[in-house]
Amino acid sequence: MFSSLRLGINFLANEVDILKDYLLDPNVADKISVKSSDPYFKCSYKTFDGRVCIIAVNNSYKKITADITVKNPALKKLFVAAENRSVSLNNGRFTDTFEPCAVHIYINSEKI
Repeated sequence: MFSSLRLGINFLANEVDILKDYLLDPNVADKISVKSSDPYFKCSYKTFDGRVCIIAVNNSYKKITADITVKNPALKKLFVAAENRSVSLNNGRFTDTFEPCAVHIYINSEKI
């Protein structure tokens, strides 16, 4: 009956395994600020092994756009994990769109 679900679980398990060091690392305070139309939008900044990871979560059931500002002048480009795309930062700022309940994981390295 839901055979495609089995493939999705394997993909997610593999992705979590690759990202576990970022996911388990504590948040770094005062490195990120967010402007969003939804108060439930959450964002965290993490570092591991000299790399930066930003985890952004749309907790609402509507599509939203968020403006994310990162206080790290060295960051110019972030790669979005498992999405085959990147975002460019302009003066530490970028904008992205989130589908309902979507999560985007941004990393400053093309190879995780």
